[in-house]
Amino acid sequence: VIFYADHTDATTQVFRGEIDNAPYGLDSVRGFYIEVSGRDYPELVDKTIVGTQIAATAAEALSRILNDEYPDITLVFWNGSVWAEATYNSSDGSVSWNATVTNFPDTLINMSYQHKKGWSVISEICQRAGLDVYVEHDGSKWTLRTFISGDIKNSDESISYGVNLLSMTKFGNDNNDIINRVICYGKQE
Repeated sequence: VIFYADHTDATTQVFRGEIDNAPYGLDSVRGFYIEVSGRDYPELVDKTIVGTQIAATAAEALSRILNDEYPDITLVFWNGSVWAEATYNSSDGSVSWNATVTNFPDTLINMSYQHKKGWSVISEICQRAGLDVYVEHDGSKWTLRTFISGDIKNSDESISYGVNLLSMTKFGNDNNDIINRVICYGKQE
């Protein structure tokens, strides 16, 4: 993300996340600039959590973690035609959906975690249930998007360095596990 010196609207939130690196400078064409490299929702990979899941479905386990640790993230699931949104009832631990969901895995999750990163716990629960997962911000809210592994395939778009990926900083560079010269998080094949 690159911010350019423009004082027309100081109230617009352009970036939300932890700032890892902020080089700045003066360019004869652009003027003053700041380049911001960061991660979306840093609490997922920075904050450690503690808990136990006993005979909980994956939907219940994920919803409980989101409710307790990340209350501004909503669990959603791709049911094959629409993204169904989960509502968690903390009094009885149940999950209800705003659309028909018949194919969410009913795998029971039994696990304890102590001082593990939130994203590690969420990823492990999804992996045990056969789900793929990623986090998205649509401009107004955060969602934890889950779907059956392999149900959503991208055959139309790709990442090409120099075409739709203009540059990469030292964050994200990895020469061991690269697909199209970019690390792909959230999907393993």
